[in-house]
Amino acid sequence: MQNNMKERLQQAKNRIDSKQSHSTSFNFGSIKGDTGVREVEIEKLIPAPKEWNFYKPLSDNKMTELIDSILSKDLLTPIVVWEKEDDKYMILAGHNRVQAYEMLYLSTRDNQYLNINATIKKKDEIDEIEAREIIIDTNWVQRQLSDIEKSMSINFKYGILLNDKKGYDGSGRVRDIIAKEYNISGRQVDNYRRLHNLIPELKDMITNNTLQSTYALKLVSYDEDMQRYIYSNFKDCFSRKYMKNLKHDMSKDEINEVFSDREEACVELKFKVPMHLKDLVNNAVKELLEQNT
Repeated sequence: MQNNMKERLQQAKNRIDSKQSHSTSFNFGSIKGDTGVREVEIEKLIPAPKEWNFYKPLSDNKMTELIDSILSKDLLTPIVVWEKEDDKYMILAGHNRVQAYEMLYLSTRDNQYLNINATIKKKDEIDEIEAREIIIDTNWVQRQLSDIEKSMSINFKYGILLNDKKGYDGSGRVRDIIAKEYNISGRQVDNYRRLHNLIPELKDMITNNTLQSTYALKLVSYDEDMQRYIYSNFKDCFSRKYMKNLKHDMSKDEINEVFSDREEACVELKFKVPMHLKDLVNNAVKELLEQNT
């Protein structure tokens, strides 16, 4: 994977060299008025804490697309940073864009990638809660998030509205406020919140596309011990044939009965596919299983 990325960066460098004669950089002098956007040195940036920025970094393919976009169109959207002590700035939005700049500089040694356009939040302009909101809101808008990342985002927003009262005057249902802000239904808000109650192993299965969220919502109704029992014994058989028969108040014996013919029906397959075909293959296999169970 590392060699593959080096090859892609070399390709990026070649594209830069071919465009060098007519490339242009962003001109702040052409902007009228104070836009709040400034150039910040990459070396002055620090990442947000991992518990704030719990989102996965871009895949190699998506990072390559981002680098290509920067090469052909410059940086379309400035990052957002928060002024900290010692002349440092915490990244609130744009961790992947900063990484792309770092990779481009390592590949090209072009000094234009030592600085990046940023919207700067002053030290006393926001607090930690507002900083975390910026991270969550920008990722929701700009990224294609997994259902677990959406669940974590919504649960944090829910806590802010209930406990910190920011943006909530006590009128209306909290879930409907979030639904409107994120352009989803109230039912979806409830479902994403419920996914938070899954054990880590089941959350990982959703993230890895080996468990559909609709099936996972059936498992949420069980306590942690029962979830672990189901995961340990039947994780290879989470298909419609079985999941449709699960009820929230079932005993272990009744659950065993639901999966009673799993030996014949289920087999674990392991094979490698190119990264860009991962979602396509996963979806094709899921569709095939749905049609035959």
